[in-house]
Amino acid sequence: MTQIPNSLAETLKTKGVTNTDLADHLGVHANTVSQWTTGKAAPSAGRQTEIAEHLDTTVTAIWPNTGTTATGLVNTYQRRTDVPDDIWQAMTRATTGPVDLLGFAVRFLPTIDEDVFTILAGRAAAGTRMRICLADPNHHTVTERDNEETDSGSVVDRVRDGINMFTEHLGGFDTVEIRLHHLPLHMSVYRFGPQMLVTSHLPGVPGAGAPTSHYKSTGNDADMFNTYSTAFDSVWADAQPVE
Repeated sequence: MTQIPNSLAETLKTKGVTNTDLADHLGVHANTVSQWTTGKAAPSAGRQTEIAEHLDTTVTAIWPNTGTTATGLVNTYQRRTDVPDDIWQAMTRATTGPVDLLGFAVRFLPTIDEDVFTILAGRAAAGTRMRICLADPNHHTVTERDNEETDSGSVVDRVRDGINMFTEHLGGFDTVEIRLHHLPLHMSVYRFGPQMLVTSHLPGVPGAGAPTSHYKSTGNDADMFNTYSTAFDSVWADAQPVE
């Protein structure tokens, strides 16, 4: 039997809610909730909405396949900061697949989940491959971006902080590689296993304020997940290992 991907069990644990608590709230048997948490069954769309509202999260944070289009698009947000923290947390905590991160600094992850590096380090120790691709702070593309973002502090300093942060927490694992790229900031990619968030950058707009889309792999080579994965591979091939 194919299991239905979901993070209900972890969400319940995070929120301090037991299977019995949820069952009582919904008026169903606890065994029904157990079927949902193990992926043997899924609640109806109405029930999913009710559960998500009760747990103060979103349906797609718990059931990532819900609402996915043929292109793999799950949702689009006006700003990266509009992406619910539960989406990020579900992706980082549930994945056992490859992790690919592309951006300038990517310093914001610990502000969304203070345990993110503990989680990623555990995945890396267990053999999960991770490719971290950040900007080269000494390259002119970073200086140019610094001149654009006049109201958001030093981009150069943020990039250096990001490199130090990832090197400190993940640099000691054989399964983790950190490289630096020389590209202008067109997109940032945050891939965790079969899901990713992609930020489309705008001139002069800090990454936190740029549009961000959530994609899931559909298994189709023509979907957007594959398109961005291929783009990441191209950037990675030209990036240089951090010294």
